[in-house]
Amino acid sequence: MRTHRSDGNQDEIIARYQANLASVIVVSRFASWDLVVGAGGVTDLVEVKDPRQPKSNRKLTPKEDDLHQTWKGSKIVIVETFDDVDRHVASMRERGRR
Repeated sequence: MRTHRSDGNQDEIIARYQANLASVIVVSRFASWDLVVGAGGVTDLVEVKDPRQPKSNRKLTPKEDDLHQTWKGSKIVIVETFDDVDRHVASMRERGRR
């Protein structure tokens, strides 16, 4: 079985979610995405990409792309930066208020 490699910024991204008082579970060892994140009563699947990598290395793998295309839940969120995380948590809280 292939071992999943985490993106180099994943620990930083997790810490940023937690600083925003979001719940985070790492699922990349057994799923086609990296994180399950909860905030404001909303739960999203999250794919972490490292912006320090060349764009070609940040593309979704075929397995990830297939999941993104066929997933019937809410859109899987791709984050690379702290700004992405901050916007994502704000969006989750807004959706939770509806």
